[in-house]
Amino acid sequence: MESSSGVKVLEKTTVTPPAGSVPPTSTILLTDFDRLCYELNPVQRLFLYSLPSCSESTFLKTQIPSLKHSLSLSLQRFFPLAGKLLQADPTPSKLSYTEGDGVDFTVAVTCDDHDFDDLVGHHPRQATTFAGLVPKLTEGVLAIQVTLFPHSGIGVGVTYHHGAIDGSSNMQFLKTWAAFSRRNIIAADVEVDVELPCFNRNVVSELPGLSKDVMNENMDVFKEKLKNDPRFRLSLFSLGVDSDSVRATFVLTRFQIENLRRKILLLSSPSATYLSAFTLATAIMWRCMVSLINSYDPDEINEFESCNFFSNFRSQPTSKFPSNYFGNCIIPGGAKMRRDELLGEDGLVKAVVRITQAIQIMKTEPIFEDITNVSMMFTLAGSPKLGVYKVDFGWGRPRKVEVISIGKATCMSLAENRDDDEGGFEIGVLLNADRFQHLRNLFLAIVS
Repeated sequence: MESSSGVKVLEKTTVTPPAGSVPPTSTILLTDFDRLCYELNPVQRLFLYSLPSCSESTFLKTQIPSLKHSLSLSLQRFFPLAGKLLQADPTPSKLSYTEGDGVDFTVAVTCDDHDFDDLVGHHPRQATTFAGLVPKLTEGVLAIQVTLFPHSGIGVGVTYHHGAIDGSSNMQFLKTWAAFSRRNIIAADVEVDVELPCFNRNVVSELPGLSKDVMNENMDVFKEKLKNDPRFRLSLFSLGVDSDSVRATFVLTRFQIENLRRKILLLSSPSATYLSAFTLATAIMWRCMVSLINSYDPDEINEFESCNFFSNFRSQPTSKFPSNYFGNCIIPGGAKMRRDELLGEDGLVKAVVRITQAIQIMKTEPIFEDITNVSMMFTLAGSPKLGVYKVDFGWGRPRKVEVISIGKATCMSLAENRDDDEGGFEIGVLLNADRFQHLRNLFLAIVS
């Protein structure tokens, strides 16, 4: 079959829930939370597993049939993921499943130019090397690709539409699929250590600061800014990324976090009593990224920069959503500072304070951050609470997990450190190769 980017596609098929296992037709209404995420790019995540004993013959005769069967069983529990978003104006209003719908499933094998041991590293790797390892969405909301690295490992690429689910629901599905595969389960009614999804929309309540009217108003502001602010548009779509871009991972260990936490708590005024690891990691990377941009674009020192992230609303004290709620249930948050303030001597401390304040607002009454005077927007994808390194299909923990959908220099990914002993976070970045060393030096200057 077709071959591109050093990857040869062996099979394209559709995996459906077991026949007769779910209602022939079913719809789930989309909520304001879903509409909030609908315009976001599809999320692409790649899980890389070491399996040096796996030949192409074993892969096709043993691994693929097992993965297909366990995927089908998982779709019995998560059948909306086999469905489609029904089109409406301006956004779909329903996620609809009809018997026969399924998930696009691609089987592939890499050619000689893919070095598995290189891909699972933290060092800079050519971004183009990852092309062809994750699928693209067609009509559905979920697509999966399983790729063999002969006698080295297996890659599981997952792409999902953000208008249907968030990271928490996606990981709940993936961990169910992995558990069925790992335990060679033959029926979906067998218990696994993952909760069944909750499709109940009666638990959904509108948040005043994120109501449909407020959402539409903010979307109009965003579109107007994209149209009239070339620099803002550049920061979102093409800043510093070209065919020579690289993917790299910065590791912030538990030890480094504790050392920095003590220093910043002493410097903060008034003296703070608590500083979360998430806040610290976000502040560090925000300052490093802005400092990097400023070295190439020093004329905008008085401009405002924003740092944007999402939080799982299921876990908020005021939330009525159960932890296993299926769909989108994330709320936006963000902090903004003038560039000269962020890059000042006490800029990191101030960034920590602003992000802490933004998180407190998210916990009480989440609102959209005003971006009218923002010249550059930095975003954070993922969360260490997702537990991406706990997805075990029977081959052990992933050697590496990459968020492939990070497609610009102003977006970063966050996950737990794959090394449990070190603890802390992995921070994924994508940027031009000649800027990586500069960013690394900025990072080490803070954490060393």
